[in-house]
Amino acid sequence: MPALDLFADLQFDDKVGMLMFLQAHAARHSIYQQAAAYANDNFADTNLTTYPDDDWFNRHYSVHAQLAQLIVPTPTSSLSTLIDYDWSSADSFYTWMQTHNAIHDQIDQYFGINS
Repeated sequence: MPALDLFADLQFDDKVGMLMFLQAHAARHSIYQQAAAYANDNFADTNLTTYPDDDWFNRHYSVHAQLAQLIVPTPTSSLSTLIDYDWSSADSFYTWMQTHNAIHDQIDQYFGINS
């Protein structure tokens, strides 16, 4: 399973890289779903493979909010960044990706997933 850290240098306009990221990201969320179910902590299963639009960001945020009930993100990894996005700006895109990867690192630690 590809680590999301492999996409830390994903460029703002890299459409192919984004599709690869989305596949790796969806696989990571699937593993979280399985690990949570194993621990009897079920949460919404959702398809995160489609290209991000408003609906994707809302569904994605919802899953992360449910995961946050299992682990408490550090104050620097605010979930609000996941829903307050503006991917028309490269700076905003990079901020989102950096924060998102930090949140996933914390979730990986919680579930004992090594990249």
